[in-house]
Amino acid sequence: MSQPVYTTEVLLDMHTRMHRNMRVLLRHCELLSPAQFAQPCDGFGIPTVHAQLFHTLATEWFWMSVVRGAPPPVDERVKYNTPQLLEQYRQHVAVLTADYLRHAGPEELSSVRRMEVDPGEFEDLKPADVFMRCLTHQYHHQGQVLALCRLLGHPREDSLGVDYPLH
Repeated sequence: MSQPVYTTEVLLDMHTRMHRNMRVLLRHCELLSPAQFAQPCDGFGIPTVHAQLFHTLATEWFWMSVVRGAPPPVDERVKYNTPQLLEQYRQHVAVLTADYLRHAGPEELSSVRRMEVDPGEFEDLKPADVFMRCLTHQYHHQGQVLALCRLLGHPREDSLGVDYPLH
């Protein structure tokens, strides 16, 4: 059985949709007061809306750094502490990932290679699979953020704009 070949165009389309959804979610989070945005809620491993959103974006940056062989991001969660500031962070992360995807061809995206995932720790990974993990990771945490918003009294009336778009 042959291995799937991922194309730049397909992954860029998924990436665009993913970040479009994150923009919508960040706008929804502007409804929260600063105290709500930082309020811990029981039952969540990452207990605040702010921490969930930052974690999601920083994870994409981290994994795309692994794929690119670049230094990992610095933890700047304190600096990016509002939905508006996280939108700036999101834009930066989106550009890093899109730039990599634009310049990687199907052979690079679909071929397993050795990557340093932590200092001195290596794994054999396929760049397209690393990207797909970032995509599924974002949607998992978007669900967590929506649940937190609901608990904080600001439910989203529908899932349009935050579920993976069909168009």
